[in-house]
Amino acid sequence: MSAHLNDQELIDSLGRWWKKYGNYIVVVVLSAAVAIAVWRYWENVQDSKRDSASAYYQLLLNDVANKQTSSAVSQANFIIQNFPDTGYANMAELFLAQTEVSQNNLNAAQQQLQVVVKQNAAGPFHDIASLRLARVDLALQQPQAALNLLANVPAGYEVSYNLSRGDAYAQMQQYKQAYLSYQTALNAADTNDKQLQELVQMRISSIPATN
Repeated sequence: MSAHLNDQELIDSLGRWWKKYGNYIVVVVLSAAVAIAVWRYWENVQDSKRDSASAYYQLLLNDVANKQTSSAVSQANFIIQNFPDTGYANMAELFLAQTEVSQNNLNAAQQQLQVVVKQNAAGPFHDIASLRLARVDLALQQPQAALNLLANVPAGYEVSYNLSRGDAYAQMQQYKQAYLSYQTALNAADTNDKQLQELVQMRISSIPATN
């Protein structure tokens, strides 16, 4: 009899608890289900966008391979406008900047690369866009702007960043700093890459003697 009463008390207690909190639990469970459904829908949309962007970028590459520059530029602009939140948009921006450089439109290339740097605070797109933008800045006789971009040397870019840093210092006639940057680039260069080593050595030889 005592066990029966205890069971009944437990049932009654659960009933009171459910009456008090049941609605909240239902709301929480439904909210979680909706959140999961929305998240899965968003992921599917993002996957679809990336797949579409990838397909259009492949068309861009095909145009480049076939030397159809005008069509490739159109594909790049389409990707940027329609898939701005994908890595393919960044690659399209880099392609447009490269195209502008090849046509000696340095100001236009500078603007394109500034967009990529601004959109990527860190990561591979930021690193490569910063380097390319620094080179364009140097071509436009803006060495301080180049140095600002090259202040932090990411892993794997020790040679190229320091080589451009040396170019910037040399342009500013700060030859001691130029020598140190070139020497850092030389020390980081692959000893088997003779062509690269010769390139850096030429830079070092081109600057006036430093004390």
